[in-house]
Amino acid sequence: MAEQKRAALLKPVPPSTDDKKPEPWQARLFWFGAIALIGLLTVAGAAYLLRGLLFIGG
Repeated sequence: MAEQKRAALLKPVPPSTDDKKPEPWQARLFWFGAIALIGLLTVAGAAYLLRGLLFIGG
């Protein structure tokens, strides 16, 4: 039963059939860079916060 639920959740979705043009490569590159930068800043902020917590007791 659990396998059937898992299989239903992971059902592939076919590509759309409408004639919508994809975004230009510059826009996709911008979004990739923006998301990568946000991820980098999030990890750096978490590391800085954890490092600061280590030095609170010392």
